[in-house]
Amino acid sequence: MPKVSVIVPVYNCEQYIAKCARSLFEQTLDDIEYIFVNDCTKDNSVEVLEEVESRYPDRVVTIINNYINKGPGPSRNAGMQAAKGEYIIFCDSDDFVECDAYENMYLLAKQKDADVVACGIGYYDENDECLFSELYHTNEITKESLYDLKRLEGGIHSSSCNKLVRRDFLLKHSILFADGVVMWDDLFVTMRYRFFASRMCVIDKPYYHYIMHPNSITHEGILKRTESQILCAKMISDYFAGMEIDERLKRSIMFLKFKSKSALYKKDTLKRWLSLFPESHRYIWNFRDFYGAKFAIGRIFVANLGLLGWNCITILGKIKRLIYKVLP
Repeated sequence: MPKVSVIVPVYNCEQYIAKCARSLFEQTLDDIEYIFVNDCTKDNSVEVLEEVESRYPDRVVTIINNYINKGPGPSRNAGMQAAKGEYIIFCDSDDFVECDAYENMYLLAKQKDADVVACGIGYYDENDECLFSELYHTNEITKESLYDLKRLEGGIHSSSCNKLVRRDFLLKHSILFADGVVMWDDLFVTMRYRFFASRMCVIDKPYYHYIMHPNSITHEGILKRTESQILCAKMISDYFAGMEIDERLKRSIMFLKFKSKSALYKKDTLKRWLSLFPESHRYIWNFRDFYGAKFAIGRIFVANLGLLGWNCITILGKIKRLIYKVLP
């Protein structure tokens, strides 16, 4: 059994896959298997990958070919089904990792008997300049993080690429990525890491290097991102609906529902904003620590009076302008 299985979806990444693959093949940990999933790439990504692989003949590499383009979630699932490692970790084909990342993460996982080991993330531009790093500032992650709205999603909190996970843990809880979700797809998985894990440890160093380039999925159209977030929020809600959860987790799920539709809060889509996840509106005041009290009051105003068919965004804007005129 390999110590670690590294799973990498491959799609239209010929500019970046060589650097990514080199960083993986040069890991200091021995006994790693590498699983690349070709998601019907339209460029020369696979050829570039195979050329890099030929320089590392001692590495155990498998390339899986999807028969149709399935997206990153199903591609990762295909990699998980083929994986044999004691632990599994994911890497995006346009990113790269420090050469000792997996060794240090694996050793800590064994030492602490952890289901999950996470690391920090460094954010880089395409010229390899580090823009900033994101760290946990703790040695362990607990279920309490699911109740902290500021640590619920985004970056290190929801990424799957900075988390080494015990394969038996994934199998036990049937944790797979969602189909058709391109934003928050990691969140659908990593929320369950935090919910089920007996122990999640942290190496608070930015081992994973995330490249912020224009072709990233996070730079795609607002509408596509919004629809994906809405779908993911619904799937998370449906997943936990059949379980006994406390009020704190329920509040977090309502927060995700509310946040997923943020881009719809404008005049031409207000009707949909009002009708989508209306159950989350009862919790808006509970979100004030994340958004601020003024934001919460404004959304409460619109959520309630908007049901009467008023043009509440316009009304709220007029009220704000009036207040600014009256106040010194």
